[in-house]
Amino acid sequence: MTKSGVQPGRQYAGGMWVRGLCFDCNNTAGNRYDTAYGLFTDQLRGWFRTGKRLAFGRIDVPAVSLDPGLVSRAILYGFHAINPRLRVIFPELAKQLLNDTRQVRLPSGLRLRAGAYFGSDFKLSGGVLMQRVLGARETHFTFGEVFFPPLAWVLTPDYAGLAVDHWASADEWPLYSVDRTSVDLRWIAGQFPIVEHPSAVAPNDWMTMFSSEITPFVQGQKS
Repeated sequence: MTKSGVQPGRQYAGGMWVRGLCFDCNNTAGNRYDTAYGLFTDQLRGWFRTGKRLAFGRIDVPAVSLDPGLVSRAILYGFHAINPRLRVIFPELAKQLLNDTRQVRLPSGLRLRAGAYFGSDFKLSGGVLMQRVLGARETHFTFGEVFFPPLAWVLTPDYAGLAVDHWASADEWPLYSVDRTSVDLRWIAGQFPIVEHPSAVAPNDWMTMFSSEITPFVQGQKS
């Protein structure tokens, strides 16, 4: 995306992507943050395949090092790509990312959550409100969601009773300056819940609301 409009980009096999960032922001995300995210998830994949799963659907995190500031900024840039309304709803967050502030503080009322994801379906989408209308009443309300092994991420309003309330909080990860390059994951997230998309169980029980004009849905499957 440039000032003159959307232009075709180079496509790569594997992965998931949308054209939702301007040229400069896309380059910043790719050159500054995405490598740190890839290194972090590469360390997790082997552990999640062999790590001991605990009761109540949780798994201990391994002793891996990461840069929480870079990793969280990578996913926050991704959420701005898949939900263009974020820069309007939370302009201060967009400004912090754009200005590369030493600490990025999530606005009041916004939560960043993560979980261990072992599914074979890959999903990303923008803002969605889902209500479970059959069976147990549940609400799934996000400004963006990414389900791509070994992790799933959601950006949600700070409401009680959401279907993702039990997910691990990553609210403070963006507060780490990007020069904190070696933080032990166990210090900031002792366990990850093992998660599925809420609609994966009894998909016909849910009613989904979204904007067909601005909400992308991208889905793939492990080959």
